[in-house]
Amino acid sequence: MKIAMVLASLVGIASAQVPNTPKSLDRAAIAEGIAKVKPAILACGTKSTAKGIVKTAVKVAPGGNVTNTVIKQTPDGALGQCVASAMQTATFAKTEEGGAFSYPFVF
Repeated sequence: MKIAMVLASLVGIASAQVPNTPKSLDRAAIAEGIAKVKPAILACGTKSTAKGIVKTAVKVAPGGNVTNTVIKQTPDGALGQCVASAMQTATFAKTEEGGAFSYPFVF
C-alpha cells in the first residue's frame, strides 16, 4: 500500500514538470509571438493617417497569453488602441515565469 502511494506521488510530481520549458521569454520567442499578430497590427496602420512609433509594454503569463498591454508612446490615440487590442490577442511560447518586454511598431 505504501509503495503504491509513493509511486502515485512520484508520478504526480513528474507529470507536473514540463521538460525543456524555458525560464522566461527570449528574443526568438518574442519575435515568433509578434509575427502571429503582425498582420493585424499592420492593418491598424492602414486605418490611420498617423505616422510615427507606437511603443508597447507587454506582460505575458507563463502559459503564453498576454495579460497586459500598455501603450507608452503613440502619434494617435486610435492607432495606439488598435495596436494594443491586436497585441492582447498574441500568444507566446510557454515559459516557467512568463515575461515582459517593450516593442516599437513604426507606422
